[in-house]
Amino acid sequence: MKEKYRLEMQAKIDGLEKQMHEIESQIKTGNDAAHKQDYENHLADFQSQKNALVSKLNEMSSSPEDAWHDHKKDAEGIYSNLAKYIGRIYAKYTGSGGTGMF
Repeated sequence: MKEKYRLEMQAKIDGLEKQMHEIESQIKTGNDAAHKQDYENHLADFQSQKNALVSKLNEMSSSPEDAWHDHKKDAEGIYSNLAKYIGRIYAKYTGSGGTGMF
């Protein structure tokens, strides 16, 4: 069960990474240096939060079967914050009202 959850969460992380690449594409089409720097800052924040989520998933994977639910709750909180963060950035750079993930 926890492996299935980990794989589902990895697919969600992959989706967020795809959105970051879409944002990067939007920025590369423009010549605004401020936007490019802003994106680099967002990318660093994204990577940091993503690394925390992956670390939590790794902890969950190595935890006993009866104890992984605490890690799952923490992972879901980190993911929720990360998805909201990406949604705001995505809307800012693509003009979209969001990602449709919320």
